[in-house]
Amino acid sequence: MQICNLVLAHKHPHQLNRLLTHLSHPGCQTYVHIDKKSDLQPFKAAVSIFSKVSFIKKRISLHWGGPSMINAVVSSILEIKASGKHFDYINLISGQDFPIRPTGVFVNFLEQNKGKQFISYMEGESAASWWNSGAKRFQKYHFNELNLRYKYLVQHVANKILPERKAPADWHLVGGNCATWWTLTADCAYYLAEQVVSDKKVKDFVKLTWGIDEIIFPTIVMNSPFRDAAVNDNLRYIDWGENQAHPKILQSADYDKIIESSSFFARKFDESVDSEIFERLENQCLKPGRP
Repeated sequence: MQICNLVLAHKHPHQLNRLLTHLSHPGCQTYVHIDKKSDLQPFKAAVSIFSKVSFIKKRISLHWGGPSMINAVVSSILEIKASGKHFDYINLISGQDFPIRPTGVFVNFLEQNKGKQFISYMEGESAASWWNSGAKRFQKYHFNELNLRYKYLVQHVANKILPERKAPADWHLVGGNCATWWTLTADCAYYLAEQVVSDKKVKDFVKLTWGIDEIIFPTIVMNSPFRDAAVNDNLRYIDWGENQAHPKILQSADYDKIIESSSFFARKFDESVDSEIFERLENQCLKPGRP
């Protein structure tokens, strides 16, 4: 079993170093994409001690909620594919994720569930509630990534006079707040990336959207030949209980909830907010031999 961890990071090189330490495993190779807006030098120092960690060469400037997130993930996946290295899984995480079980346990889990796709999306009543606002991410026009004078004024006018955008009629749309981060077989991840770069319907759908990563990733998977192997679980503990645009920053007070979950990773963490939580996880959860 060979796993490729794809990490998207933009701050806290020391925290990234801590994450990479616990991702180290004979069955894992890690690629790190550093936001083009961030200074690469501090990250070079944080990564240099790891023999199985590489930087993604094509860096993309990321803007929160913008389609640039899709571009960074897809470009990175295609760069990984072009390396010619064999991987069974690609595990997409951020630099603010942290493992809550030893990586060896994660590798064994994937070995036992080989071929399954782990990605989250909303179902049932929660889905109906989420789509009340989630659909506006693509129905409305979002100009936040355009280099345009008075772009938000233009955006406001566009949304007043232009018809709502629609998804392709033959798509079964799925989405949810936890859908950005996933663990997919390499074949499924390559398929996802190639759909984004080659399918005109996907390209047109992604343009001028906001937060579309939480829709397009699960939608492609659930409209693909891989859908029957999809498990509605991204293997991550994420707390959206504060009803904010971002998930809660996890701290020491959240420790019990974190370890009681059945997940392998948790997010988000920020060492400038609480560093003690890392020490507790390292000392009590990430010791070799923990089930």
